[in-house]
Amino acid sequence: MIFAVGNLILSHIRVKIEQEKCDKIYANKILKLPDREKSNIGFTCTGLYWDQEEDCFFIGNAGKYKPDEKTFQASIEIVEKDFSTIKRDIPCYLNFENMRDIQGVTKSIDGTIWLCSYGENKIRHINEDGNEIGNFDIKEPSGIANDSRSNTLWVLTNNYLYNCSYEGMVQKTIKVHIKGQDQLFLDEKKI
Repeated sequence: MIFAVGNLILSHIRVKIEQEKCDKIYANKILKLPDREKSNIGFTCTGLYWDQEEDCFFIGNAGKYKPDEKTFQASIEIVEKDFSTIKRDIPCYLNFENMRDIQGVTKSIDGTIWLCSYGENKIRHINEDGNEIGNFDIKEPSGIANDSRSNTLWVLTNNYLYNCSYEGMVQKTIKVHIKGQDQLFLDEKKI
């Protein structure tokens, strides 16, 4: 089962998909994201990945703290599992000057990070310091999940769900129409 959930940070999400349509999502708890350096600054969550090995969340941050700001400072925030504090961040905007935001985030088995750079129409592959390992082009990528069984990526866009090799070769295309989603979860135990 694959399902996408956008613009929500929730401790537990229960979604029942019937006939490929998800009408409603209910949360049993809503959590506040921790503030950045200064009090009451926060950040804009645009991607979410639970890292079981590190016992924390990797959160894509658009890096735009107020809606009318023109500058994006996209980063990946590594946050404690209870959302109490930011452990560290990866300031991607320092390495990628054309990056406007980060949508989806995931990790490979080797610990490297994959992210959706929606504004650049790219999937970027980086190390823990934010240095690029590689990238490939996909129009409007918004959600991403690593499939460790096949060493491939599932990439969600506004119109398609793609299964891609790590080199960016599309292996499977599924037509979808999901706008505004920026998280993608792959439940490998149920597929």
